[in-house]
Amino acid sequence: MSTKTLRSIASVIGCLLLIAGVAGAETVEEGHWINLFDGETMFGWNVLGDAEFGVEDGRLTSLGGVGGWAATTNRFKDFELEARVRVAPGTSSGLAVRADLEQHPLEGGAVLWLFEPDDATPSWKDVRIVAQGDVVTVEVDGEPLEEFDAENVRGHIGVFQHRGGKVEVEHMRLRPRNLSPIFNGEDLTGWNIIPNRESDFFVEDGLLRVLDGPGQIETDAVYQNLLIQLEVYSDGEHLNSGVFFRGPKEVFWRGYEAQIRNQWEGDDRTRPVDYGTGGIYAVQPARE
Repeated sequence: MSTKTLRSIASVIGCLLLIAGVAGAETVEEGHWINLFDGETMFGWNVLGDAEFGVEDGRLTSLGGVGGWAATTNRFKDFELEARVRVAPGTSSGLAVRADLEQHPLEGGAVLWLFEPDDATPSWKDVRIVAQGDVVTVEVDGEPLEEFDAENVRGHIGVFQHRGGKVEVEHMRLRPRNLSPIFNGEDLTGWNIIPNRESDFFVEDGLLRVLDGPGQIETDAVYQNLLIQLEVYSDGEHLNSGVFFRGPKEVFWRGYEAQIRNQWEGDDRTRPVDYGTGGIYAVQPARE
């Protein structure tokens, strides 16, 4: 952990948490979009079965083998998913949601089959899937297609190849649903400041602001499995801040840290300084 010295103001614009049973928390309909595929690498995906998956022409693509799937490393509960998918003629492939890595996607997960006849002209299909509670609904090219009764409460997103033909994903993004705010935009209710530190934490214009440092403010509540989203504005050159999670209460700078530092080597944004914004400090640097 490098020294966090904030010589200007860093502001937390909004903070949402995917968590069940937070007393008194207002439910937020939708969160921010998350790109599940970056268009360049298989980062965030696992490949299972005999099929080979990789990136070809900027698309997540099955590259060979017969029978297998690519699955996200993360699991999701309630969400809206958008994807642009193309399958080769004679291919029976598709998407799976809320799937379990220990099973075939058909076992427990909700599966959308995409089939093209042998004489078909390959075409891109725009898929929208909404998983809400125990129901999963599907639209293809704007037309309602199917509604599933979901067995799994949460699970992985998957792209599967069933009969050896080619399946391609041009883009895929997910927006979580049923988030709960952990910052009310008015005051520091629900938050505790670790005393005897330099940072000044306060709320102004609906924003949680921090001036100078080092210091730490933390939630009073404790969480286990979570998805947290926030918007941060760093008002200064290469400010060094971060968001800690799964750390012990009232202990300074302990736990995992999502780094906040917009700096890189020269003009190369793929070489972040000090792990870079979005990197997990001392574990995984940001890729760009």
